Amino acid sequence: MDSKRIDLLLERYWNCVTTQEEEAEIKAFFNSGIDIPVHLKSTAPLFQYFREEAEIKLKDQDFDKKLMAQLQQQPKGKVRKLEQSFQNYMKVAAAIA
Repeated sequence: MDSKRIDLLLERYWNCVTTQEEEAEIKAFFNSGIDIPVHLKSTAPLFQYFREEAEIKLKDQDFDKKLMAQLQQQPKGKVRKLEQSFQNYMKVAAAIA
């Protein structure tokens, strides 16, 4: 793959304007195992990290179900009114500011 093309795509990537296809092209370049140009070597670990993290699988297949069950069991918090004294402090602070 052309180094200039990758430079252009990386510029677009850092500006957050790449398409999914362009990002896939960048990832393919860094994960291809070809010799990476010196000026791009500092960027390579980022895309290697993305690849490694994408390969990680959860050992527990029911993780999502267990998490949702725990979240649903937690009691919902009460909505409390601000105490009158706290409201007075806020009025004083607003008047001073």
